[in-house]
Amino acid sequence: MVIVVFENTGPASEFEDLVDEAAGTINAYIEKGFSVGLRTVSSEIPPAPGREQLIRLLRELAIISPEPGQGRASVKVVRL
Repeated sequence: MVIVVFENTGPASEFEDLVDEAAGTINAYIEKGFSVGLRTVSSEIPPAPGREQLIRLLRELAIISPEPGQGRASVKVVRL
């Protein structure tokens, strides 16, 4: 089980690259058979396996935007 944590705060200059990184990471873990979830500053989708989950997470990333706040946007993986 994996949670991709996308800290979508800070400047938007590298934001789209991080969206791509998060999408690629999610896809890689789903393809390997993991249950994958997504946590952002404003939402959380619990882990689940499969193609439907991949589509759900990619849709969430398609509409995500930078949130105001301190710090820098980042993507990290937490394995449970």
